Amino acid sequence: MASFTMQNDKASVVIDEQASEIHSFRDRATGIEYMWQGDPQFWKGRNPTLFPMVGSTWDKILHINGREYRTGNHGFTRNSLFTCTEHDDSHVVMVLKDSEATRQEYPFAFTLKITYTLKDDTLFIDYEITNENDVTMPFNFGLHPAFNCPIEPEKDFFDYRIEFNNPETIKVCATCKKCADACPTGALKVL
Repeated sequence: MASFTMQNDKASVVIDEQASEIHSFRDRATGIEYMWQGDPQFWKGRNPTLFPMVGSTWDKILHINGREYRTGNHGFTRNSLFTCTEHDDSHVVMVLKDSEATRQEYPFAFTLKITYTLKDDTLFIDYEITNENDVTMPFNFGLHPAFNCPIEPEKDFFDYRIEFNNPETIKVCATCKKCADACPTGALKVL
């Protein structure tokens, strides 16, 4: 598979055609690699784009206009090859268009365009999804970023934490731990 590199004095970034994943984001001064490298012992994935599904449906089937479509967890883009349409040291544009194969899982014509722009030590990412149909195109879109942790060799995984600007409340089903607000038993607990 092909990959495309952007670099400047501060950082280098590698985008792969498989799922348009960021395979590397490296600080050129320190050599620190920020992106997860896909260890199959834990998770072989890297940073896939999720479309036209995020997660799954209750029965693992998309129900659209009276028909059933089977697509994998998180949709098909994480298993799709994107096409690079532009590439230089500061930007990469990756495109996925519908095909006969995608229409077996999702019956719509679309263009998904991802533009990566490297400026100094910052990576900007723009996503554009175009509905190429004359009808409404329902979809979900999401990201599944994965970062190395620990980043600094002298630190441990447990030295890191995620902090939010505001307090967060998580409701889960006390029985299955999954269904939350859709719990048919109403057995919710707040964590």
